[in-house]
Amino acid sequence: MKYRLTQKIGSGGMAEVFRATGEGAEGFERAFVVKRILPRLSDAPEFVGMFVDEAKISARLLHPNIVQVFEFAYQDDGYYIVMEPVDGVDMGFLLRKLERREAVAPAAFVAEVGRQACRGLGFAHGLTSLDGKPYGIVHRDVTPPNIMVAWNGAVKILDFGIARAVQELRTSQTDAGTVKGKMSYIAPELLQGQPADARSDLFSLGVVLHELLSGRRLFVGENDLETLKLVSEMPVPPPSARNPEVKPALDEVILRALARDPAKRYQSADEMSQDLERLVLRKRYAASSFAKQVRTLVPEAEAVVEPGVPGCGCALVAGRSHADVEAAVLGVALLVIGLLGMRTRAARPRA
Repeated sequence: MKYRLTQKIGSGGMAEVFRATGEGAEGFERAFVVKRILPRLSDAPEFVGMFVDEAKISARLLHPNIVQVFEFAYQDDGYYIVMEPVDGVDMGFLLRKLERREAVAPAAFVAEVGRQACRGLGFAHGLTSLDGKPYGIVHRDVTPPNIMVAWNGAVKILDFGIARAVQELRTSQTDAGTVKGKMSYIAPELLQGQPADARSDLFSLGVVLHELLSGRRLFVGENDLETLKLVSEMPVPPPSARNPEVKPALDEVILRALARDPAKRYQSADEMSQDLERLVLRKRYAASSFAKQVRTLVPEAEAVVEPGVPGCGCALVAGRSHADVEAAVLGVALLVIGLLGMRTRAARPRA
């Protein structure tokens, strides 16, 4: 199949993203989203290697709660990753909307977002080769812009391109100890130089769910170092302190995900998903109600172009500002020493 790029919707430090049409025999056409390595980097083996690694990892992640990669292609002197288009809104957009309104997201809605996100993460974390060898995939950037809710009620995790398969695909990685991701969502153990694992992703997801329930960011300092200190030390209030709809059982799930000691956290995404599923079932929260509430919280017309912010108009990233798109694309390589302004080593003391 050949791909015709129809609209550029974002660019970052290593790649750019387009809406595209796949063209096959007898006039067959299908909509896709295509991520293309920047032309100036096509001749740089280390960057091409990172791009290939992303494709290899993503191709294994066939799950309804993960944005699907269909093909890795070389066309017109460029490398492409061909991805599933998703029509919906990301949680970064929703969180900004809640903050402006000084509002909070409904508890059942957030529990369902978390339940489905855990299903996608659990599949990735547990993925093994045909001989049963774990790939050790960790997302490492579970943040609001990387969790999307489609208008049909499906929750999709984006941008597994910075996942690290510790048993496989170890080429073209940044220096050991480099912290990847956005600082407010980094698990505390990573700040001490410990390796990321499934529990690190669950801490990040816990931050996202807490923020949606509270309608505000959780760890926000005046500068980068202060934010990291808050991640490490700030007492975490229960979401019910801001949202009276949150019952003790949901408070317990969120606070357990946010335990600073990984041993006290959920040990797997499946375990966390089961607790959230029990809460959703207790509320008798149907899939149709969830899909309807997505459109109530963020009307479709409003999600495509946010007032005052350049809208990308793309199905994959509808409702995302240009800055969010760029941040997501930067995740392909995320040489985030510059973005984060820090580097951790195993021997580094706790902030």
